[in-house]
Amino acid sequence: MKQEVNFIKCNPTQNMTILVKTNYSVEEYKHVASKIMSYDSVHAEQVGFYRKTYK
Repeated sequence: MKQEVNFIKCNPTQNMTILVKTNYSVEEYKHVASKIMSYDSVHAEQVGFYRKTYK
């Protein structure tokens, strides 16, 4: 199943990084990150996830 993912792609110090803005549960991070880092996708060296925290 294909899913739309909102992200920012940046290249700090020649290290391709994806910052995912779409809200995922922590349990989904590993699967989503591995799909995004694959060569047939966005191809990045690392993936980070935005999380909203409420106080």
